[in-house]
Amino acid sequence: MRLNPIKNKATVAIGVIVLFSIFALPSLSLAEVIRTRGNFCENILNPASPIRERVVSINTKLGIVGSERLSRFEKNINEKSERRDESHRSLDAKRLEQYEKLKAQATTDIQENAVADFVSMSDGAIQARREATNNAEENFVKSVKDILEKRSPIIASAAKNFRYTLDALVANATTDCKAGVEDIAAHDTFMKGLKKAHTTFVSERGDPKVWRSQIIALNKTLKASVASAEATFRSQIAAAEETLEAAFKQ
Repeated sequence: MRLNPIKNKATVAIGVIVLFSIFALPSLSLAEVIRTRGNFCENILNPASPIRERVVSINTKLGIVGSERLSRFEKNINEKSERRDESHRSLDAKRLEQYEKLKAQATTDIQENAVADFVSMSDGAIQARREATNNAEENFVKSVKDILEKRSPIIASAAKNFRYTLDALVANATTDCKAGVEDIAAHDTFMKGLKKAHTTFVSERGDPKVWRSQIIALNKTLKASVASAEATFRSQIAAAEETLEAAFKQ
C-alpha cells in the first residue's frame, strides 16, 4: 500500500515568498518622468503632469510600506495554511478508503491483525510528520514576524522622512519655477535634493541584505526540518508496508 505523501513544496516555499515580497520596496525613481531639463517647470507646475503623478504614487506606496509588509506576510501564511488543511482532509479521506480496501482483502486472523497494525503505524507516522512539519513552520513564521516587527518601524520611519522631503522638494521647485528660475537650474536643484533624500532613505532603512540573509538562514532550517520529517516518515511507512506484505504472503 502506498500512502500519498504530503506535498512539502508549499510549506518550504513560504520562505521564498518572504524573500520576494515582504522586503520588496517601491521604486523611488523619478527618472522616467523627468525626461528633459528644458521643460521641468512646465511639468512641476502642472498638477496632472507625470512628475506630480509619480510623486503621488511614491507617497502612497511609502505610506503603507511599514505595516503592509507584516500584513501581507500574515495573509500569505493564512492562505497557505488553509490550502494545507484542505490537502490534509483530501489525503485523509483517500487513506481511509485505502484502509477499507485492505481490510476487505484480509481473510485470516494474521492478515487482519497485520492490517490493524499497519493502520496504526501509518496514522502514527503521518501524525508525527505533520506535527514536525507544523512545528518547523510555526518556528519559521514566528522568527520572521519577529524580524518584521523589529524592522517595520525603522522602514516606516525612513519612508515617512523621504515622503516629507519629497513633498518639500516639490514645493520648493514649484516656488522656484513661479519665481522665474530657469528650467535647468530648477531641475538641477530638485534632482540634487532628490538624490540626497534617496541616499538618506537607504541609510535609514538599513541594508536589506542583512534581513535577507536572516530569512535565507531561517528558510534553510525550515527545509532541513521538513526534509528530516519526510525521511523519517518514508522509513516508517516502508517498514510498515514490508510487515504488511509479509503477512499477506502467509
